[in-house]
Formats: sequence, structure tokens, C-alpha cells
Amino acid sequence: MVIAFALILSACSTPAPAPTAQGKAPVPQAASAIAAGWERAAAAPVKLGEVGAAVFKGKIWTAGGFTADQQPTTKVLVFDPVNNYWRSGPDAPEAVHHPAMVAAGDKLYLIGGYVVPHDATAHVWVLDPSGQSWVAGPPLPEKRAAGAAAWDGKRVVFGGGTFVEGQPRGDVFALENDTWRRLGAFSKAREHLGAATDGNGTVWFLAGRNTSGPQADNDIVKGDTVSPTTPMPIARGGVAGFYAGEARGGCSAGGEDVQGTYGEVQCVNANGEVSNLPNLGIPRHGIGAVVVDNTAYVLLGGSKPNLVAMTDVVEKLPLS
Repeated sequence: MVIAFALILSACSTPAPAPTAQGKAPVPQAASAIAAGWERAAAAPVKLGEVGAAVFKGKIWTAGGFTADQQPTTKVLVFDPVNNYWRSGPDAPEAVHHPAMVAAGDKLYLIGGYVVPHDATAHVWVLDPSGQSWVAGPPLPEKRAAGAAAWDGKRVVFGGGTFVEGQPRGDVFALENDTWRRLGAFSKAREHLGAATDGNGTVWFLAGRNTSGPQADNDIVKGDTVSPTTPMPIARGGVAGFYAGEARGGCSAGGEDVQGTYGEVQCVNANGEVSNLPNLGIPRHGIGAVVVDNTAYVLLGGSKPNLVAMTDVVEKLPLS
């Protein structure tokens, strides 16, 4: 689905970066074969943030989240990246925000999240084969909201999140034969993190926050081993993750801290090497991120910290 690309180093010096719209200077970016910047795709029909997102059968699905009036929703939206078109999907069984969403072969999972008002749930929902409704799947071992999940090619791997709001967890679970098994734990518990996978046995869990605030920590899961890797240059929560090829690895996009939102997209590969992709055009947090046909998409999210200023923005970046 995604191919690796070469990094081309510039022979000239790079001027100091200008501050972002939020007043923070971005991390300098090396020149690369990646396109100059993110492009806009068709706006979503509803402004949302704190959503789950996944690619399923060539379409981008988003589920749950907060609406512009700060209400959790059952809404499911489906984006066709070929025709640049949105449609509605089958509503989720319950209004939920901060869920994880992941496609696993011929199944689409909606995992955990907060249900009204701010109670985490262990519920796991699976899209019915007809694509018209959701059925109950194997519940998580414990309630989790604001966690992250990815399909490593053989199993769903879920990590982090919070049991009770403000109390992050570091457990990592794998769904095998319809049963969740604990693999281990992060070096630091955190929630509001991102996940990315190469689809060949490796999953990255990226950034996030804990009771101390935004974190730069990254962890890699291979088999039953959970191990820390090089942290990101910027500590932030509210990110989303995607895989950008062997050279880049897992990338975290967007995010927030108390000072503002971020547009930076930072990556760490399997060797622990950190690199940057172009910044998002609109910094935001609580986003979804996926890759379809070697193009990364970042969807929706809030343009200001906390649960305000939700957007309908979709941006895309060709990865070759």
C-alpha cells in the first residue's frame, strides 16, 4: 500500500523557520522527494473532532467524535478518495468520542472511547458483513478511551488510553482468535496517542499525554515485545498516526498542548531515526489519519485546544 522513498539532502543552508500560527517555531524539515505540502480534499459534511478513522475496502471511515456544539455523536461518515465524495455510514450503536478504529482484513472495528458523559467503555463493535449495522465484538479487558489501535498484518494491537479520565494506562493488548491478550506495557503510560503499522508485524505507538502533560515518547511493538524507541522532537497529545514507508516509519500528525495546536508531522523508523514531513496546512488535534494508495490523509479535528473549533477539513499528501 505504501512504498519507501529516498531522502534528498539539500546542499544549501536552511534559513531559520518562521513561527507557526500558534506562535511556536516548527522543527526544521529536510528537503525530500515528498510533495511540497498537503492539499485539500473534499470537506466532510459535518465538523467533528476526537474521531476514530480507518481505511476499509478502499474507503476512509470515520466514527464518533464531538460535533461543533461539543456533543458526542453516533455519526459514521465514509469518504471515497477516488471520487472525492462523502456519504453516511451506519450509525454507531452508542454516542462515543475518543474511540479507536481499525480495519483488520474483512472486518472493521470500533474500539473503546468515552460514552456519555465522560465514562470510558470496553465496548468493541464490528461492522456487520452487510455493511449496514454494527454487532458486538470481544470487549477490551478493561475500559479504555483515547487509546490507539493498528492491524499488524495478523492481529489488532491496541495500546494506551485511559480507564478513568486523567488516569492513563500503558497496557498493550492483541486481539487473537477473538480474545484479547496482554503483551506488555509502554515505558510511560499515556493516552491521546497515535498508532501506525507497516502491516508486516510492527506497530508504532506515538506521542500522547499523561498526568504530567504532553509526551514525546514512542514505543514499538514486534511480536510479544513492547519496547521504547527514539522520542519525537515535540511533546504533544491529540495526535494521529500513519505509516509512511520503511525510510520514515510511523508518523504522528497534528496534536495539541495548552498553548495551541500543532501542524507538525514527525516520523520515527524501525531503526529509531527521526524525520519530518511537511506541516499540515491547518494545525489541529483530535484528528484521524490513514494512508490510501500511497497517499496520507488527515481528517477533521479541532483547530484550537480542548473541545472547541471542530473542523470539516481533509488534507492529503502523496508519499512518493
